[in-house]
Amino acid sequence: MANRLSQQLLGYLLGALEDDERAALDEQLRGDAKLRHRLATLRKQIELLRGATCEFDPPPGLARRTCHFIAAFAEAPAGQPVETVPPRASQLPSPTQLPAGGQLLSGGWRWTDVSVVAGIMVTAVLLIFPAIESSRFRARVMACQDNLQQLGTALVQYSEHHAKYFPQVPQQGNLAAAGIYAPALLNDGLLDSPQRVICPGSSLAAAPPSQVPSLVQLQAATGRELGRLRSMMGGSYGYSLGYVEDGRYVSTRNLSRPTFALMADTPSDPLPGFQSENHGGQGQNVLFEDGHVRFLTSSRPIEDGDDVFVNDTGLVAAGDQRNDSVVASSAAAPLVFISTDAR
Repeated sequence: MANRLSQQLLGYLLGALEDDERAALDEQLRGDAKLRHRLATLRKQIELLRGATCEFDPPPGLARRTCHFIAAFAEAPAGQPVETVPPRASQLPSPTQLPAGGQLLSGGWRWTDVSVVAGIMVTAVLLIFPAIESSRFRARVMACQDNLQQLGTALVQYSEHHAKYFPQVPQQGNLAAAGIYAPALLNDGLLDSPQRVICPGSSLAAAPPSQVPSLVQLQAATGRELGRLRSMMGGSYGYSLGYVEDGRYVSTRNLSRPTFALMADTPSDPLPGFQSENHGGQGQNVLFEDGHVRFLTSSRPIEDGDDVFVNDTGLVAAGDQRNDSVVASSAAAPLVFISTDAR
């Protein structure tokens, strides 16, 4: 009885009931709250298919294998697994070939046909589409990691020509913003493509392509134009602000440290812990000074380790000491706080 009722609910949602059957079920639904809840749950499952607007090429032979499966399902003796029934043809059986039993609906369909097809559709939504989205997420994370690794290589090359120092973020002036790393690499011919500074999982990936401004453009810009250039020059990645040592603000030196964060998916003010929005707030890729990239679900590489988005005193500012890394968004200036003791 329960199976029959499930079949009726599926037919109701798929428009496969006769008028008198639909009227009878309508009457039953009006007086049964649990049945209405059951119908609403099933409707939500099927409605998920309406959101599947992307098209994908099906695997070779999918239609043939599906037809074999449905034909086998109809012919399988009670209690026998469908997999043990050999396929008999590459097409669905006609109504005259259907085994005895089961009411035929319009178009030659039986209730069992409706329930099997609807079940396959719901299963596809609940299993296949989440798997596809998970696969897309992993692909974007990996593409982002490739960007950061390439940028890490360029930064190492830059340091080899600048006394082991990475691009400096000045304390003041037009160039005083964390995103200056990109124009600096561009100026040295080390940035192979402007898209390299765009994370595939960020909102900028869907925006029209933009160019990384040159140092000359930045120096000449004023007002709102300067603000615009500084906010976009680092793309969707953040860069280390440098740190204070012996009362002086200094830029980051290449010491090949495996736990010092050099770059990362850009931090976001609205999210707790300044988590990046690039990957849906689920975490961020971080480039460390020794060149390796890791995806972190928090802003700390290890428990009780250095927070990559704030300094030791909890500020988005220059680090408080040599190993205090602070990765800031493109337009962030390197605020420097020097204690009176240091002076």
